[in-house]
Amino acid sequence: MGRLRLFHHVIRGRFLRRPNRFRIDCERNARRVSPFLPSPGRLRELLLPGSQIHLIAEDSPNRKTRYTAVAVDRHGQPVMLHTHLTNEVARYLLLKRKIPGLENAGIVKSEVRAGRSRFDFLSEERNKRILLEVKSYTLVEKRVAMFPDAVTERGTRHLKELAKISEEGMRTALLFIVHSPFAKVFMPDYHTDLNFSQIFLQI
Repeated sequence: MGRLRLFHHVIRGRFLRRPNRFRIDCERNARRVSPFLPSPGRLRELLLPGSQIHLIAEDSPNRKTRYTAVAVDRHGQPVMLHTHLTNEVARYLLLKRKIPGLENAGIVKSEVRAGRSRFDFLSEERNKRILLEVKSYTLVEKRVAMFPDAVTERGTRHLKELAKISEEGMRTALLFIVHSPFAKVFMPDYHTDLNFSQIFLQI
């Protein structure tokens, strides 16, 4: 409990191109490999030709590719791409009491259905339940972290449902996890998704 999963035996490749949403092409040891990319974001500011990609090898008979891209270097620092582990990061922060405003909240269960959506965590603080949704993002420009980097109808629906549940008397929370060491402030990316940004600011 409370231990964050680490990547072991990380290797490197050089980014070449992104043929589709969940696959990239890299050069490793003068050979081309096509790692799985567990991040659906646009990542245009990160996946630049020649960028160093951190890879892990995952041997499984059900996989179409051996490698998974877990991070990309930007300004000499790795930015995590493995967004499937975002909830594991959130769980770790909750257990370590590192989230402002949720220092005393424990985890009741994960993947909780409420309304038309499934939310990431049901927490509890002083016998009061808290519905928590976690969002992951990598878009950082000039130390400003922004979300989303693509239109997110699902994210907008989550905002509306969390607001409705809150109005009905249950505490709700939205946690943004920035996978970059450079961010100092956060803002909704209204250039990309004006509707999400307006609703975010309203609630």
